[in-house]
This record gives sequence, C-alpha cells and structure tokens, in this order.
Amino acid sequence: MTKKAWIYSGIGAVVLIAGYFNYFGEDKKLDTLKKVIETSNAIYKSADYFVEAKKQIDYVDDKETKFEVAKAIVKGMALSGDNVVIDKLRNLVLKNNILGVSENGWKFNTSELRYNKATDEIISEAGVAAINEKKVFIWRGKNF
Repeated sequence: MTKKAWIYSGIGAVVLIAGYFNYFGEDKKLDTLKKVIETSNAIYKSADYFVEAKKQIDYVDDKETKFEVAKAIVKGMALSGDNVVIDKLRNLVLKNNILGVSENGWKFNTSELRYNKATDEIISEAGVAAINEKKVFIWRGKNF
C-alpha cells in the first residue's frame, strides 16, 4: 500500500470509531423542564385582590404567577404596572412603572409595590410620589 492509502485508511478508521462512540455512547441527560403555562388576556380573582393582564405566566413547580402589563385592584385602589408577580404565599408584588389611584382621590407612582396578604398592608420601599388634586397636596417619600 502506498502512503496515501494508509492515510485514507487511518482517516476512515477514525471516522468509524468516532461515529460508533457517538451513536452508541452514553445518553446525554437532559435538564428537567420547568412546567410553565402562558395565558393571554388573563383575569385572576382572589378574595383580596383582582388582576387583569395582557399575559399571565404560571410557573407550576414554583407555585408562582407572573403577569405582564397588568392592572390590579387591591383594597379599593386601582394599580397598574408593567410586571405583577403573585408568590407562593399569594402576596402581590408590582414592579416597574406603577401608577395607582385610591378611592379617596390620591394618585401615586412608584417603581415597586408589595401587598402582604398576611398583614393586609401595601408597602413600597422605593421612592413614592403621591398627589391629591382635591386637597392640592403633593407628598413624596422613600417608604409608603
């Protein structure tokens, strides 16, 4: 055999061995898939709050629900925000671009707002600006 034939035979043997181990080798383990349910134009009702959103994403394993571009009604206040999350304890968390209107005429905006179901409190640790047009009063603070 010539030198060229030896090279081609060697390359062929390497290809056959690599193909064999690739086909009959150990199976690759796949990561476990997260169970996620997506719903468009969703409405979520609870005894404590009401949420209406363009998109609802339920993370089944984590027992967490996320809403995108949502409106919520909590304790008589209408709230809207880009992202709303309901955690496994059923607390409501609003994030990004939150605007709120209360029954007594207050309008406020903030970047993050939480409703704690156990204590029945609405809390914001981000900066809050509130305006009451009836009483011509403007209030700003870090905690609310």
